[in-house]
Amino acid sequence: MKKTAVMFGLAAILGVAALLLMLLPKVSPTTTTTTTTTPTPPTTPVVVVAPPPGPQTGGDVLKLTASLSDPYLLAGSTREVFLRADIDAANIAGTERAPVNLALVLDRSGSMAGEKIAQCRRAARQLVEQLDARDRFSLVTFGSDVTTLVSSTLATPANKERMFAAIDSIAELGGTNMSGGVEAAVAELSHYQGDFGVSRIVLMSDGQANEGIADPSGLASMARRISSQNLTVSSVGVGLDFNERVMESIAEYGGGSYHFLSNAEQLSNIFGGELKQAVATVAMGASVSITPSPGVTVADVYGYFSEINGTATSIRLPDFVSGQKRRVVIRLLVPAASPGNVDVAKVDLAFVDVTRNHAAGAVQVAVSAAVTPDSSLVASNVNKDVAAVAAHANALQAMKSASAFAQDGRHDEAEQKIDQAKAVLRKAEADFGKNAELDQAMNEAQQFEGALAAPSGSAAVNAGAKRIHAFSNSAR
Repeated sequence: MKKTAVMFGLAAILGVAALLLMLLPKVSPTTTTTTTTTPTPPTTPVVVVAPPPGPQTGGDVLKLTASLSDPYLLAGSTREVFLRADIDAANIAGTERAPVNLALVLDRSGSMAGEKIAQCRRAARQLVEQLDARDRFSLVTFGSDVTTLVSSTLATPANKERMFAAIDSIAELGGTNMSGGVEAAVAELSHYQGDFGVSRIVLMSDGQANEGIADPSGLASMARRISSQNLTVSSVGVGLDFNERVMESIAEYGGGSYHFLSNAEQLSNIFGGELKQAVATVAMGASVSITPSPGVTVADVYGYFSEINGTATSIRLPDFVSGQKRRVVIRLLVPAASPGNVDVAKVDLAFVDVTRNHAAGAVQVAVSAAVTPDSSLVASNVNKDVAAVAAHANALQAMKSASAFAQDGRHDEAEQKIDQAKAVLRKAEADFGKNAELDQAMNEAQQFEGALAAPSGSAAVNAGAKRIHAFSNSAR
């Protein structure tokens, strides 16, 4: 009986053991088990782009501010960016009008016959009428030869009568030795230059130089040299056939103003402005230089002649009077391959400080941008003020081109350029809102469009072309 119980007990133990073995996982003696998990994808690194600095400003007598249209650039390729350089002259109070050392250079060549020489005589008389006994005045005329009709003298009442008589005696004759006339005026001014803050030449001509220095680049170089002597040259184009590139470049490199005299009613405003320039000047010989960072390209300079000096692009500016403001707009191409901050350009302003005994003045600022993959950040940070000014400058440049095409008889191309200017102005108004500058430019473009309805080469087309060129110059 005991044996039977033991046998049943062993059988039960073996049964339980077998059951436990069946419940355990089967493992091959040559296989090892591993636990696998789904890999976590690598996290894309977040590029932290520091915000670019705001408009950079520096200076005292002349303050320079540099701003970009797009402080944030979308990463991926080269981007178009507009640089706006604003130059503001300090307001310097004066107790009375400063005296002026002035020379008028008047073209009496054969091409000035008729109404043009009559306009010049009227202009000369009106200029003398605005002077007083503190001012010095000289009158030089030129044809093939050069004549100093009035040597530099004080504009007393008695002397002014002699000046009027000399002006009335002017008659047209000979070729056009413009450079000889300007050099004679320099000699007249230099005798008394040390007694005056500013000495100024006003040239009146149709710009058709054919004797002396006759090519535009040579005349521009002459004006640049005269400006380096702390003398200023302004120019007044007379008639509908004057060479505006010659007259404009002489004024630009001479540091003065360029005017188009279309009728006698303009004389008062032109010479009033010239006298204000002469007696309230605070800085002369000003120039702005743009030195792009490596890889950045200066694509366009709007409104001004420019020169390449090494790696820099230089722009000559007219003289500055107290409180005056000017701006320069430059189109840049900036590489924006990968996110980060990028230096764009250095902007240098050099000038002669009239308020500090003609000491040299200089200001430098730098501009940079931030490259980002975030398109919404780019779009929301466009500097609309700079972008609107750039659009305005672009339209003015197209209007100048239209003027040149019209005067060359290329009527269709002139119309295309005016259409381009109007399209730019309309888009600027839609993008940035209406403003007086855009409205005025549109009005001028439409007036010229009306002039182009006349036959190509007619007086109406030429007058319209001269007007829109002068407007584009004054509105820059």
